[in-house]
Amino acid sequence: MSEPPVSQTPPSVAQQPRTAWSQVGFGVHVVTAFASLFWLGEHVLLVASTTPSKPGFYLWGMATGLFLVLLIAGVAGLLVGLVWAVSIRDRGSLEVLRLGRDRLADWLAEGETDAHAERLARALAWLLPIAMAAVAMWFASRTTAIAVRRSANVAWVVASLGIAQFALVLLLRTFCYRLSAKAIGWVRRVPVLRAVVEHTWIAGLVTAGAGLTAIAVVGYVARATLASLPWRQVLLAWWAGNVALLIGVLMERPSRSRVLSVVRRVAWYVVVVGLGVVGYFSPAATGDLRIAVRKPYSSSGALDLVRRLTDLDGDGVISGFGDGDCAPLDPTRFRGAVEIAGNGVDENCDGKDLKVASYLAWGKADYAFKPRPSAQPPIVLITVDALAARHLQPWGAKRNAAPKLNAWFEKSVVFEHCFGQGPSTRLSMPALFTSRYDTEIRRKNQRRIPLTLVDKGNYTIAEYLRDAGYETRGVVSDVRLGNGRWRGIGQGFKSVDMSPIKQRGHNSPAVTDSALGIIREPRDAPLFLWVHYFDVHPPLTRAKNAPNYGPTQRDIYDGELHGMDAEIGRLLDAIESELKSEALVIFTADHGYGFDKPRHSLKGYGYDLNTITLHVPLAIHGKWFKPRSVETLVSLMDVFPTISNIVPGTRPHKFRGYSLIPEITGQGAPRPQMLYHLFYLAEKIRRNSEPLARVGVRSAEFNLELDRVDGVVQAWRWQDDYEERDNVWDSEGENTRALTQMKDLADSFAIEFSKKRKGSKMKSK
Repeated sequence: MSEPPVSQTPPSVAQQPRTAWSQVGFGVHVVTAFASLFWLGEHVLLVASTTPSKPGFYLWGMATGLFLVLLIAGVAGLLVGLVWAVSIRDRGSLEVLRLGRDRLADWLAEGETDAHAERLARALAWLLPIAMAAVAMWFASRTTAIAVRRSANVAWVVASLGIAQFALVLLLRTFCYRLSAKAIGWVRRVPVLRAVVEHTWIAGLVTAGAGLTAIAVVGYVARATLASLPWRQVLLAWWAGNVALLIGVLMERPSRSRVLSVVRRVAWYVVVVGLGVVGYFSPAATGDLRIAVRKPYSSSGALDLVRRLTDLDGDGVISGFGDGDCAPLDPTRFRGAVEIAGNGVDENCDGKDLKVASYLAWGKADYAFKPRPSAQPPIVLITVDALAARHLQPWGAKRNAAPKLNAWFEKSVVFEHCFGQGPSTRLSMPALFTSRYDTEIRRKNQRRIPLTLVDKGNYTIAEYLRDAGYETRGVVSDVRLGNGRWRGIGQGFKSVDMSPIKQRGHNSPAVTDSALGIIREPRDAPLFLWVHYFDVHPPLTRAKNAPNYGPTQRDIYDGELHGMDAEIGRLLDAIESELKSEALVIFTADHGYGFDKPRHSLKGYGYDLNTITLHVPLAIHGKWFKPRSVETLVSLMDVFPTISNIVPGTRPHKFRGYSLIPEITGQGAPRPQMLYHLFYLAEKIRRNSEPLARVGVRSAEFNLELDRVDGVVQAWRWQDDYEERDNVWDSEGENTRALTQMKDLADSFAIEFSKKRKGSKMKSK
């Protein structure tokens, strides 16, 4: 009898074997889903903290950013998928995941008690040395972050420490295995604890609990440092990773309908291509469109990669995706290029040629005034690192966190609107000491950061007063201000006392003690003393013997300010008594500090030219001056010419700043009411990159910032909008003559600077 015919019915889609392309697709699905979810989460956080003034442009920027993220994630996912396909060979992705799950369950449950104890010993043989190496690397990294300033060098050192950590784990593994085996043997003798080491899953729970407890303890001890880490992004990545894996599993399941599968793929391709077209033809990124593309790490990183791959002329800017390169084949024309005035060429792609030819002018330091000191008065310059002006009452603080200083301000000339030239210590203090812009200060072209200030070519306050017969002394409170670390910053000082640095944490008592010791020394020459305090510099920690204002970073900052204020008050009292009211005392800060979110959530200063980071307190006290409040714009570069106006020198010197004597004596403000701010990194010259990244121009009404890297302009009405959230350039820039003129002044600054570089190649990236 013949056998019945075999059915030729084709297997269902669910029964068909998975191809290599489906295995590759699993990697693509997981990576693109992770990138898209991370991008979406970043925008949720961004919109929650800022309200777009032009939602349409913000959505346009979101479409641009999403395409860039999908493009880079798709390529990365393809590579991951290929590796995944080679690794699992002819098995399906779901099958491999289920197999891994089953093996883990078997490993936790199967075997005799001796086998479980052996597994635990082997696991601890890895966990213990990893924990010890992690602790060692933690302390080493903390020291490295302070000792090494350049980020690239920090990365190399941390990478080297990571290699050393791995070697340490390998060396300690055998020792930890033997130690763990003996410890487990002892524990097994105790009936109550025996179950913990004889069942792998119980041991795992106990180990996890111990690990979480250790993490909690470390988190509490290092809470000030950990608070500055990007935990939102870490949690966002964790969430996106889990959801992306789930999406990958769901996408791995075959569709029951071939038509539905084809429609889904076609719709996906249409969406991606549509986003690409919309994104590529987006206008030059300004305002909300720029925020939507450049603020999220995901889309800004993707844009940087696309730039590297498609920048045909090597100027660091591309024509599409809001970058706005108006000449993609001409390396001299791009957003952020130096604009040459009057040559009929639009170098910086802003749509017009620059008309302003020059901005530079020298200051003035020879105003007549009476009464003036009959002899050379003692001069004390007190500076505070990272002091937020609006945490002091003359500048609007409601909380009296600095009672000693606030009382002293009432007896002094207070300048309400004083600004630093740059947003960090190394971008501000040289300008204060020399009354020159950062672009004019001579530095040694080296790898070490901060760059050494060259003696020849820079003339400082200390050198001026030394030449005038003063004994010049200094007291600093941070290792980065010592002459051993920042060579040249102590130029002109007879000595700089760095002993307070030895006291960790809040060292203002040691700073004041050192300053008082210098004041009380017998001397034949008049004294110039510079005293620098550091207590309110991050990381923020609660100060001892200070009020507990609350749990927020602002509250902790005010507590530190209160503790430091007591020590500054002790110094001011000693100046009054020891120097018999003859001293000229100048109090200020190198830069401000911001708590506004999200702009300064992680770093309160140092990377922008916003008002909150540049605004500093300035007060001058002398028995010859009546207390008053001055509302005009002044700069830290005005301190040197003011001292020169009071104490005639023996060596002529040109200043960029102006003497404050007219404001101090009530004669008015003859100075131009326009200030310039720079974000200038001289070390980039060595790498043939653009050092002058940003130029700020400030009037009594507007603060305008020109980002020369991206070629983007922003402007704010800074007195009404102190945190500068409402960018008025998009709405008023093209129609307001004052803002357009300020933009031209910023461009002209770049022209003058490029002339000083004597033709060296300038690039935006």
